[in-house]
Amino acid sequence: MIIVMCALIEITSNRHFFEVIDRFTLSSGSAWYRGRLIEVALLEGGMNGHWIAGFGPDVDPGWGPIIDRRSFTDIVNHYILVLCRAGLIGLIPFLAMNIAAVKRLIYSDRLAIHHSEKWLVWCLAAALFGLWIGFWTVSIYDIPLTLYYIMLGCCGAMPAVVSRPTFPMLRNVGGEFYQVNSQGV
Repeated sequence: MIIVMCALIEITSNRHFFEVIDRFTLSSGSAWYRGRLIEVALLEGGMNGHWIAGFGPDVDPGWGPIIDRRSFTDIVNHYILVLCRAGLIGLIPFLAMNIAAVKRLIYSDRLAIHHSEKWLVWCLAAALFGLWIGFWTVSIYDIPLTLYYIMLGCCGAMPAVVSRPTFPMLRNVGGEFYQVNSQGV
């Protein structure tokens, strides 16, 4: 649905979809910068000669003067950051890893029996989708990036979490363990 919406904006308007989004933001100036960053990187040849392997880690691609005459490039889009650092060699596996996480979450939701398990899967999915939307407006580094990869690992492990057998409740009475029945006795 989002892809169709973006395509309709491209067809019906004389601007790109990422330029129209600035009408829905709190600060149209910062939205303009984000749109201009995407334009320079993807449409105006910013990645020329660097599409395959990127510019490398922590290298300024030099787009700042083209975008708004800054002496540096503020890459405020995580997808563009991955493309800039590692090129398509890094971006394609990054996107594939995200798609695999969604597949594991869908599979986990189908495996989940209890409401609490489904709730866990949906909360993880909501956090993941929220981050993906946030990646259009911010790049993450260091500890938040590590936490993001931990979240993807949790998505991968979620089928094992929701499909494990439930163990009987045990009560310790005088050093002896007894199984608790449905009445708690």
